[in-house]
Amino acid sequence: MPSPARLAVAVTVPVILAVAAATAVIAWYVQKDERLPINLPGLTATWSAGITSDTLHAGQGPTFPDKLDGWQQQRDWTEITRAFTDQWTSVCGSDTCSDPYPATMNGCTNQRFLVRWRSLNDPVLFAYGEVTGDIGTIAEKQLAEPTKQGWAELTGCSWPLWQYTDGHPSTLGDITVAVQQWTPTP
Repeated sequence: MPSPARLAVAVTVPVILAVAAATAVIAWYVQKDERLPINLPGLTATWSAGITSDTLHAGQGPTFPDKLDGWQQQRDWTEITRAFTDQWTSVCGSDTCSDPYPATMNGCTNQRFLVRWRSLNDPVLFAYGEVTGDIGTIAEKQLAEPTKQGWAELTGCSWPLWQYTDGHPSTLGDITVAVQQWTPTP
């Protein structure tokens, strides 16, 4: 008959290995599935019906709508962008992008964007800016505190912006972004 110490080791080691394996599987699953913002049951936030201004929100955000009264969906897409320290970045706005962010400097009410995002690393500052100049210099409004996820309703002249706070130990981090583009119903 094994001693109590050997019996404890014989039972504890397989349990530790099983927990470690389960933790690795869960970590892989969470990392794989959290590349895009996720939905939580019981969420009460909603998209506004007729937006005329830009709004920012921290937190989970509502599920994207299939229909908005007075609007028709043009397209939706996802991408991963990078947040840097002391520098605002946005989703791809260059003409060389395969899927450029289509905000303009004119006709701000001719389209709107619904944006959901999640930081795959640490919390970041979240803002919006108008597409009237250099992305690094224009932040119209930002949330007061860094956050790991957020959502925004933006007019056709604005785009979302992210950055790490001054003194953040990392120089960059990934942000996963989902966007819907809407135009007024004719």
